[in-house]
Amino acid sequence: MKPELHFSKDGRFKIVQFTDTHLSDSEPRDQGESQEVMTQRAMKMQADLFTTICGILDSERPDLVIFTGDSVLVPGQTHDRFRELLEPVVGRRIPWAIVMGNHDTEFTNISQQALMAFLETLPFSLCACGPDVLGGGGNYVLPVLAHGSSSVVAAIYCMDSGDYANENLSDGYAWFSSEKVEWFRKQSHELTSSNGGSPLPALAFFHIPFPEFKEAFSSGHFVGSKMEDVCCPKLNSGMFTAMLESQSIAGAFVGHDHNNDCAASFHGILLAYGRKTGDFCYLDLPCGGGRVIEMEEGKRGFTTWIRTAAGAVESVIRH
Repeated sequence: MKPELHFSKDGRFKIVQFTDTHLSDSEPRDQGESQEVMTQRAMKMQADLFTTICGILDSERPDLVIFTGDSVLVPGQTHDRFRELLEPVVGRRIPWAIVMGNHDTEFTNISQQALMAFLETLPFSLCACGPDVLGGGGNYVLPVLAHGSSSVVAAIYCMDSGDYANENLSDGYAWFSSEKVEWFRKQSHELTSSNGGSPLPALAFFHIPFPEFKEAFSSGHFVGSKMEDVCCPKLNSGMFTAMLESQSIAGAFVGHDHNNDCAASFHGILLAYGRKTGDFCYLDLPCGGGRVIEMEEGKRGFTTWIRTAAGAVESVIRH
């Protein structure tokens, strides 16, 4: 049985977002670097990654952990390494969810559907393959219940943003397909209808930012660090518009661009990057970390901040 998510007695529900952990056994070798040195460097990065995850979990004590893609990049050992990555969360008996990134299956040679089906079976997992028509790579909604009640008072959308564009249509990264946009509209409509016609407060988590992220940050009015371009699809399929029209989504949270942890409000929806968790792959920010989001029961708004690997709190936003 999957765990239930509830607001606390004081009406709070806290999420920690880890992103782009890139758990691996190797890193690109510097010129002249021996295999032994490279392996030692990777082992230190692994140790630092788990120190960061454990430190943030113990500092924040979240009700839910969400990994927003590019989590494990180890071919042949994927299942064992996911268990390893999740052990700090499972060991603390915290419910968790994962969405797919563009590298998760590219490096592991496992289909998204097969990987998500495996993740569904692990302790405290809230993962779901989702509809086959969407690829089965994880499109699902997590209801959050009122304290001491079975009433659904908020929702969390976990969505598969794909990997790479159909080369017959465009280059670059994938966009949300029309089927996924329609799936979101249907889920949102059903939740609104079941709530007496009033949209439920909701958040969305996925890996690749959609084009509105680029527009939101282009004005320079944002909180946090923006140290690289927004790597979004070249085509806009309308997912942001669907979220806006739903009148439910208060925030959308992504990963993908390791040097960005910025957030900006765009037409009333906070568009935010997580802080890349760990040092695998490029990271020009001072250190890794995670994003924390705290919802309030009965309110659309929330508070979010970055918790760094060094334990600092940065970029607090009350949205």
